Amino acid sequence: CRQFEDYFRYCLFWNSLEDDSIFEPWVTVRAARKSTGWGVDWEKRFSTQPHGAFKVAYPIIEPDDINKLKLPTHVIDEEQTRKDVEQLGEAIGDLITIDVDRAPAFGSEARYDIATDLGYLRGIENFMVDMIDRPGWLHGLVGFLANGLAATYDAGETLGHWSRSPHAYSNQAMPYSK
Repeated sequence: CRQFEDYFRYCLFWNSLEDDSIFEPWVTVRAARKSTGWGVDWEKRFSTQPHGAFKVAYPIIEPDDINKLKLPTHVIDEEQTRKDVEQLGEAIGDLITIDVDRAPAFGSEARYDIATDLGYLRGIENFMVDMIDRPGWLHGLVGFLANGLAATYDAGETLGHWSRSPHAYSNQAMPYSK
């Protein structure tokens, strides 16, 4: 539950700033997902230097490597999600409502974009060159990624996983304290 401890500490600190921030009356647990990703793995090779960066070993080296890619899926691991919610519930009791985020893995984080995965799959330096050397091929690759995202979004919508829990944005209010 370390991530939730960090989250609550962050909220306590932020509340001390006395600005106009809004603190929701729930804490969100991301549902465990059984997502296939893109069907290939990228390896992060970390620097031996303290605080050093990492370099990704890109799985798409040659143009034909695009054929290794698979469309991602949106499947929730209900058993693991139940365990995660129960574990958090045991830690916090009934102090705050627990919300479950079932949105597709590729769509529930505001920082997600196609370029991030494209960078991990092909390398930013490589797809910049591809824009000049093989724009049609790159367009096909980006189209494949866009279709994969759309498929997970559609699956999430069909299953009702984009909507929030019934308590979200109700008339509940978190008490303000100094």
